Order: sequence, then structure tokens, then C-alpha cells
Amino acid sequence: MNNKNTIIIIGLIVLVFLGFLFVENNQRAQIQENVVVDTNDVITEDVKDWTESDIKKYIEENLNDFNPVEGILGGTMYVLDINLLDNNTFEVYQEDGHIENFFSGEYTIEEDGLNIFNIQNLGSDYYEQFIANS
Repeated sequence: MNNKNTIIIIGLIVLVFLGFLFVENNQRAQIQENVVVDTNDVITEDVKDWTESDIKKYIEENLNDFNPVEGILGGTMYVLDINLLDNNTFEVYQEDGHIENFFSGEYTIEEDGLNIFNIQNLGSDYYEQFIANS
């Protein structure tokens, strides 16, 4: 009788683990689609004299306003790194403790604020390209 209970408990643990893997893989498949979000969020701060670090800080602090991917399993996406590229484009490397993801966007510095637009999800397989752009 004891061996039978042990086998049942092990079986339940395996089923829970497989269920977790299924949910996580399903979430990963969903975020790898090319999602485009055009927010055109304009802030009303004096940004004429902003440096690269000011722009990166703004992107990081306002990530949830234009992030194309939400955290899974209770996680919250946070920035690991940001690349500012030519032509006022940027790339963000983010994770939530369960998944990692990359997205890109464009910005313009206007008289009335920083305009963030053309957000595109790059998926989770973009790491080598991100490092090459650093």
C-alpha cells in the first residue's frame, strides 16, 4: 500500500511539472509573434538637453506604458539593458524571471517632450543581434 501511494504522489508531481512546462511554452510561443504597438506617447518635460542616459532612464521608468509583452506566472517585466541606435531607434532587453524578451522602437525629441512610437516585439531569440548592436 505504501509503494502505491508513493507512485501516485510521484505521478501527480510529474503531471504538475508537465502542466507548468506546457503553460510556459505556450506563453513563449505567444510572445514571439511580431507585435506592433504605435503609442505616440508624448510627455511634457523639457527634453531638449537630454543625454543618452536620460533617454534610457525614461524608457526604463515608463516601460509599462509601451511594453508589447507582459510578464507571465506573476512576473513583472524589467529592463536588463537598452541600446540606443542610429536614427533615433532603440532596443530593450527585458525579463520577468521566467522569460526574456527583446523589443525595439523609435523616438523623437520634440519641443514638448519625448515621443515613443513604432514598438515592435523582437521575440526571445534576439540576444546575439542585441549584443552585436551594443
